[in-house]
Amino acid sequence: MQPTPGLRTATVWRSAELSEECRGHRTDSRRHHRGGIVRGRHENGLTVFWGIPFAEPPVGSLRFAAPPPVRRWEGTRVTFVFGPPPPQEPLSPAIPTPAPGGEDWLTVNVRTPDPDPATRRPVMVWIYGRAYTFGSVDDPAYDAGRLARDGNLVVVTFNHRVGMEGFARIEGAPANRGLLDHVAALTWVRENITAFGGDPGRSPCSANQPAPGPSPLCRRCRAHEACSGGPSHRACPAPSSPTSWPPTSPPPWRASSGYGPR
Repeated sequence: MQPTPGLRTATVWRSAELSEECRGHRTDSRRHHRGGIVRGRHENGLTVFWGIPFAEPPVGSLRFAAPPPVRRWEGTRVTFVFGPPPPQEPLSPAIPTPAPGGEDWLTVNVRTPDPDPATRRPVMVWIYGRAYTFGSVDDPAYDAGRLARDGNLVVVTFNHRVGMEGFARIEGAPANRGLLDHVAALTWVRENITAFGGDPGRSPCSANQPAPGPSPLCRRCRAHEACSGGPSHRACPAPSSPTSWPPTSPPPWRASSGYGPR
């Protein structure tokens, strides 16, 4: 007899927990936020929470729609693995696309030195670029662990719709749905990051931009401030991925004119 899908899922998650315990990782970090309870793990001096939904999956009747807020779930959601990448076409034969793994594309990932809400550390929201046509936060080049540790920051990354799903002009559908995903993720940060040790009032967002100066990132961060009425999400275009910021260099927002914490 075949196991039921629910039993199989529970077995997979329990296997992941035992594997972490065998490697010496504690797996007892639970956080309460607006979506429900999430369970993270401790890794290399950080507490990490991967694959937290910030919006409902954009499938079925929600395909090509603006991202609706995620519904609250019951129980504890184990957040040990990244959410699946958004659908995308290969950029070239030499660059394979990420393997699909489900429909929960719109998820955030949090790396924090300490999830205690009283710590209220600065928050860096990092957005991958890739010309809005492909990309996924599980790319090893986007590992922001060192940035979080050496900068004493809470670092947030997230997946968003790209290519046709996020930017094709479709009659009756909102334009630039991928950018609406960005706004939804920034709203999630403003409403929930305190539960992970972050300060929503000090949360610059950064993206893989070719050079400092005016950019879609700057415009959408300011649009988010205007639309949400919340604290400012300051923008600092970054010419590379988080892994390439050496610990001996100042954080990128300190060198960008007019943006970032002072």
